[in-house]
Amino acid sequence: MKILMIIAPGKFRDEELLEPKKVFEKNKYKVEIASSVKKELKGMLNNTITPDLLIKDVKVKDYKAIVFVGGPGIDDFKLYENEEFLELAKKFAEKDKVVAAICAAPKILAKAGLLKGIKCTVFGDHDNIEMLKSENAKYSGESIEADGKIITAEGMQVAEEFAEKILEVI
Repeated sequence: MKILMIIAPGKFRDEELLEPKKVFEKNKYKVEIASSVKKELKGMLNNTITPDLLIKDVKVKDYKAIVFVGGPGIDDFKLYENEEFLELAKKFAEKDKVVAAICAAPKILAKAGLLKGIKCTVFGDHDNIEMLKSENAKYSGESIEADGKIITAEGMQVAEEFAEKILEVI
C-alpha cells in the first residue's frame, strides 16, 4: 500500500511533508515523493529531499492517496497554474482515490475543479480563501475538512491530525 506526496520544487513546508510521512509509515504505508524536478529540493526549514519520481511518471493505480504538501513554494512556483499538477490531481479524483492538500496546496485542487461545492479549508490568508471561493468551493474556516474523499487542512499545526484523517478516509 502506497501514498504519494507531492512537493513544490522548493520552499515546501517541511513539517507538512515529514509529520504525515511519519504517520503513514508507522501505519505500514510506503510513501513516495514526487515533484516536477528530480533533484535535491530544499524546504522552508532547510530539510533537503530528493523526490522518488517525477510527476509525469506517476501511475495513479499504484497509490491509495495523493497528498499535496503546502508552503510558500505553492505560490512561488504558481503550482495552481501548472497543468502537470492540476492533471495529476484530476486523475486521482477520477479513479476515486483520496485527494488531500494542506496549507496553500488546496488552491491546486480548487484550480483543478475538484473543490466545486466541496466543504474545504486552506491556510487562512485572504488571497487563498478568495481563490477557493472563486472556484465555488465551500470554505469552512475549520482546521481540517473531509468531504467524501477530498481532505484539506489549514497548515502545519494540524499536520499529524491531517495524516490521521487521510488514513481514516482511505
